[in-house]
Amino acid sequence: MIIDEQPVRFGWGTVVRLSEFPELLARFQQNVPSKGNKPTTSEIEQLAIELAKNNFREADLQSFIKTVCHWGGYAGIAGRVIRNNSGGHISATFRKAYQKAQNGSLVEALEALRHIKDLGSVSFASKHLKFLAPDSAVVLDSIISERLAYQMNSAGYRDFLADCRTILQNIVAFRLEYSGWGKSGWRISDVEMAITAKLRF
Repeated sequence: MIIDEQPVRFGWGTVVRLSEFPELLARFQQNVPSKGNKPTTSEIEQLAIELAKNNFREADLQSFIKTVCHWGGYAGIAGRVIRNNSGGHISATFRKAYQKAQNGSLVEALEALRHIKDLGSVSFASKHLKFLAPDSAVVLDSIISERLAYQMNSAGYRDFLADCRTILQNIVAFRLEYSGWGKSGWRISDVEMAITAKLRF
């Protein structure tokens, strides 16, 4: 990682310059989900807002899980989640995770979602958490884990989250142009999406 020409070490095998982040976030928007697919990342964030407003109703949650799994490239996971868990358990767990996230306990929120059968992987649990709390949560998927050497577990998520927070602080300090859709500017999920674009596209 290069911040204002000074290296900041995260143990990564990839170099990302701070100045790249606006273009990388725009690149993510252009490529995820795959071109022509709907809904977009920002539209799913809106679905999550409505989901929370309606206290995570079972029917709404099933639709949300299907949408997020499709967005993540593995639509079939949703069917297994819905078949192998009661609607009440899914709703109660999402409510718990959402409350934990709102209180700033992101790792605990992730661990709560991992108690849903077939949603237990860090990759897909964190994808759902990212939509529930885009201001404070990130996705840790296999690409980030493998390329940037974060363990695919709660400790690895904690480490990646902390590094993204450091990057966000520098983005804000250097007043980089915002190329996303958050109402208040750069968010931690924007940092992760930009990093994902660097690794994937």
